[in-house]
Amino acid sequence: MSQRRVVSGGDARVVVQEAICSGPSTFVQFENEKATFVDKTLAIEAFLRDFGSHHLILRPRRCGKSYTLSMIREFLKRPLKRGPSIRDITTSQFAGTAITDYSDLVSEHFQQHPVLYIDLKSVVGPIFKEMLTRFDEMVLGILTRLSTPYSDLTADEFCKTLRAPGALQERREMALMIISRELRRVYGRPAVVLIDEYDSPMHCAIENDFSSPVNSFLSVVFGSLLKSNDAVCGSMMVGMCRIAKPSWLSSPLNHLKIFPMHAEDDRYAKLFLFTEKEVEILCKSHDRLSIELLQPRYSGYAATCESGPVNLYNPFSVVSALEANSISNFWVETGRYAPLSRNLWRAGVGFRDNLNILLTQKSVTLVMDEHVDCLSYDAISDSGLWGLLYYTGYLTIESVVNRPMSEYTFRIPNGEVTSEWHGWVKKYLVASRVTTLSDVFDTLVKGDAKGFQRQFTAFLQEYLALYLTPQHKEKVYQALCYMLIYALFGKEYDVRMEQDAGHGRSDITAHPFSPHRPLAFIFEIKAVPTHLKRDGKRSLKPIERMEKDLENAKTKGQAQIADRRYRERVPLHAKKVHEFVFVFGGKFCVAAVRTLKRNSTEDWEQIAADSTGTVVSECLVDETAMGEEDECMVDGDEGVGDEDEEA
Repeated sequence: MSQRRVVSGGDARVVVQEAICSGPSTFVQFENEKATFVDKTLAIEAFLRDFGSHHLILRPRRCGKSYTLSMIREFLKRPLKRGPSIRDITTSQFAGTAITDYSDLVSEHFQQHPVLYIDLKSVVGPIFKEMLTRFDEMVLGILTRLSTPYSDLTADEFCKTLRAPGALQERREMALMIISRELRRVYGRPAVVLIDEYDSPMHCAIENDFSSPVNSFLSVVFGSLLKSNDAVCGSMMVGMCRIAKPSWLSSPLNHLKIFPMHAEDDRYAKLFLFTEKEVEILCKSHDRLSIELLQPRYSGYAATCESGPVNLYNPFSVVSALEANSISNFWVETGRYAPLSRNLWRAGVGFRDNLNILLTQKSVTLVMDEHVDCLSYDAISDSGLWGLLYYTGYLTIESVVNRPMSEYTFRIPNGEVTSEWHGWVKKYLVASRVTTLSDVFDTLVKGDAKGFQRQFTAFLQEYLALYLTPQHKEKVYQALCYMLIYALFGKEYDVRMEQDAGHGRSDITAHPFSPHRPLAFIFEIKAVPTHLKRDGKRSLKPIERMEKDLENAKTKGQAQIADRRYRERVPLHAKKVHEFVFVFGGKFCVAAVRTLKRNSTEDWEQIAADSTGTVVSECLVDETAMGEEDECMVDGDEGVGDEDEEA
């Protein structure tokens, strides 16, 4: 591919060039490396639509914030103190992009403004003093970059009040305001302020327990820059979260508009992550992976539009996958938000209850706190933790239930993010020494029902107590199995829950991605109550009755897998399948497995089977341990006057 070309489809445009690469993070870098980029220039129009306001854009990391901010900078910034723009837009990197359709905006704003670009990504440190040192370094870097374009102005003359020894430290809190006024003096017009990763210093300070002095410092720094400063005509800030109560973001910062992905004002909804059509164009233009392969792994993010929710893809993962021509957890592997994994297991029972539902690929309706507490992560509420999970990209909003009350329906967006959730669970299990996960993996691959019964019973004894609430029935066991199976197989297998298969929905399936892995798995989960209700009174089931119910449920599960033909969804490259049935009663389980392989006519034939016994006398939990948790019923004979208890 030797020429730059613009490919359009619907409202999507992609500038296709020689390479597709994930390395560039700024607009200029894409041009320098002759790399394909998705046209997001309508973000410029969205910003200029009410020019003079302050916009705060909130998106997860690696979702196009720095790229878009740098694009706005290249469009607006005036390269010389005097004279016309050095380039016409039709010969610039913007040639053919959507912003060129707005001739009035181009005429009025293209390369006509002084721009103060502030990147706070590096303003971090384990102590406040070190963070101030990084701030000083950032300011000196800004001075160096701004001095270069002035052909008749030496570096020493520009902002010389900040260049004398010790001057910056003395005027640190006013430094950015001083620079903005100097820009106005030189250019003769107010500056546009662009702030990248505005929340990085506060996240670092919260994590290292010195948020109070940082909040006070930034309030003065950005208060002086953005509030009542006639040297600034507008600003855009980008980051992950809305930090609670930083005074420089609250009144009296006039005309502050906040744009999370669920914002009612949808002008930026499609302008950071990739749309379906944009991904389709990328795939076809570079003849790499198909969109069908990318969709389950990287899509699923939702933004609110007037026409309804729009499905979006993680841009970094899509480009990385096309560059490597393979599927992997690119976004997850480039960084993690440490406070999340540390605080997940401190949450209350209600949080864990909803977490179970999410991990089984279902949605939950919750109230979230839309601000990150600027004092401490340790005291974060459940609603605050949901908000943090949403804004950092580990949840997406499926629908708005009650916007004034911040009540939304959430789900985990895609397979890549699901793998991170299960990574957290796996780390917890290992840290808690619940079981040896590699042993469980070997047991399942071998089709060893007895080994699984032994291992999973130990797992339940240690782990199930964390998840006991009055709503936990068969779905608890299903969730625990799904978490464990995903933790074991998620990298190499497509692990799904309640997937349409044959004539019904299989509880859990694990199908290999690669044709080099010929083994697939089907799991059917059953549960039986541990108690009876007799004449209105609860009592623990007799051992003989419990063993009989477990055996009946196991037989029923095996028949269900066969009768509903779940194995029809097994991919053709998988030549063998283990069909497991797990039956749970309290903290005890029984298991059976049937192994089949494809014959020469592509039909399935059984080649092995294994099943456990149902000796439960030492494994039943007492009445106080399980309470009224179990309500799922299985068919079977019951004693006269007895009925399985229902909550």
